Amino acid sequence: KIFQEEIAVASRASTKTLVAVKDWFAFTMSYKGVFLEGVEVAFIVISFASIRVASNPDAMLQASLAAIGAALAAALAGLIIHKPLTKVPENLLKFIVGIMCVTFGAFWTLEGISSPWPTSELQLLVVGGFALVTALLMVSLVKSRKPERERKELFKSPTTLIGKFFYFWYEFIIGDDWRMPAILSIGVAVAYLFGNQPIVIAIAFIASYSVGVLNPR
Repeated sequence: KIFQEEIAVASRASTKTLVAVKDWFAFTMSYKGVFLEGVEVAFIVISFASIRVASNPDAMLQASLAAIGAALAAALAGLIIHKPLTKVPENLLKFIVGIMCVTFGAFWTLEGISSPWPTSELQLLVVGGFALVTALLMVSLVKSRKPERERKELFKSPTTLIGKFFYFWYEFIIGDDWRMPAILSIGVAVAYLFGNQPIVIAIAFIASYSVGVLNPR
């Protein structure tokens, strides 16, 4: 339903030329997606390198080269198999990517604020399994409850240049629902300060997505 709403909004957007860009709306949408992925890659590279830089002075260079290699490999794979990928249902693709993002994000977050995982990278299977089971439970709850989406705007679009700048980043980072990142941020802070990281993060994760899924905005 959300996807259909966004498509309807996008289809009504005006196509205007700005500087050398013929379709500014399409350019902005593409840029936001690419920029977001770029920021994620930057965080991953810095995280990996900072962990190893004490024992390996070339860690940042190696992590950067690995990221560049991964980007080139992904681009090449996209060129080769883009047609089969277009046949994958979009919601299923988003679901799989979402599980992967949550799994690696939780793994790296806890590794950053606590001691290394007991079984190192093998713990990804446990975290991924937890994320998958939780997500499937949420899907079943949504299908049974069919909650209505609330169309509430926390802030109205500002008119000043500075206001538009901050509003853009608010929409870009938080989007429709500020409650979910707020709950997760509190969970990370509590885990960092008081310990029991896996348990606290798991509770924050379930609480966050319960609010976002069962009472969507």
